[in-house]
Amino acid sequence: MPHDEIAIEGKRDPRNIVKLQEHPEHRWGMVVDLDTLSGTIEACAAETERLAEQEHHPLAADLDYASVKGLRAEAVATLNRFRPATLGQAGRLAGVNPSDVMIVAVAARRRGG
Repeated sequence: MPHDEIAIEGKRDPRNIVKLQEHPEHRWGMVVDLDTLSGTIEACAAETERLAEQEHHPLAADLDYASVKGLRAEAVATLNRFRPATLGQAGRLAGVNPSDVMIVAVAARRRGG
């Protein structure tokens, strides 16, 4: 879509695309939308920061993943096979989903790590 065109109400249907010169009031509408999203943007930034901190959180080498309640069998097998050193490494393993990583994080925190 050229820079001088916008889609009305976010629809990409060609009938909804208009020239900005014909409807300059829509430029303000785009600014309002960004203002409306500022809370979401801040929440995403906070979540990104939290995940970055967890990236390097160490995991104990002797952590028994089979004893961690709530982990799926596939995650237990994968974690026992590769023995990740950090939560970040655990999260990048195929077979370990984000909920498994959170469960491991809670277990590590309870264990004192």
